[in-house]
Amino acid sequence: MAAKQLGVARRVAASPLAKKLALEKGIDLSSLIGQGSGPGGRIRAQDIKGGIIGGGPRTLGQAVTLDRARQELAKRFSLSKQTVPHYYLTVQIEIDTLLG
Repeated sequence: MAAKQLGVARRVAASPLAKKLALEKGIDLSSLIGQGSGPGGRIRAQDIKGGIIGGGPRTLGQAVTLDRARQELAKRFSLSKQTVPHYYLTVQIEIDTLLG
């Protein structure tokens, strides 16, 4: 028997922001248990913003398919980040006399 039939409330796995957005938009999250795009089907704010309301580009639980150009671009970006050394520099400038 399902949890609802037994009268047992199931916990809705959703982020706090997703819960707030769903409340504002009048969406019943209990009908979407396990269909979110987060880990373990957790419902995220992005699911509420783009997946459910207004027929966004994706529906909950659907993977995004990439065309060949996007796949190649993603592969090359990842490769450049992994194989090319990166140096991050920070500079501190004292401009008190300039502002004063």
